[in-house]
Amino acid sequence: MSRRIIVGVDRSEDAGSAFRWAVDNAHSDDTVVVLHVWQIAAVAGLETWYYSPAALIDRSQKLTRSLVDSVDDRPDNPTFECESREGHAGRVLVEAGEDADLLVVGSRGLGGFRGLLLGSVSDFVLHHAPCPVAVIRNRS
Repeated sequence: MSRRIIVGVDRSEDAGSAFRWAVDNAHSDDTVVVLHVWQIAAVAGLETWYYSPAALIDRSQKLTRSLVDSVDDRPDNPTFECESREGHAGRVLVEAGEDADLLVVGSRGLGGFRGLLLGSVSDFVLHHAPCPVAVIRNRS
């Protein structure tokens, strides 16, 4: 029986570990959906780098594709799909989990609070996901 596994990724080490865990634990008839969520943050009064939506989409697609391309070509690999969506990462991942058998995230992303065991996105996903969740921590 094939499964749909959603793995939320960003450029963090924990997200890389989550991706590798999802691939290592998927079966050949599973589909692993590599999902990167991007958002244009508006911070009033602060100078921020600005990327156009097209540039953010391009960057997001390159990230997901590079992760999939990093997997050794083996006959027992799952099928991969790459997705890029705009929005609040936690909400988008929870929404993606509605038609998933498993949702995989890293324990911490690129947020600024290094000492936390869980980041805000993984915490949100754990509390709101409609499917089982695996939170993977980078061990290196």
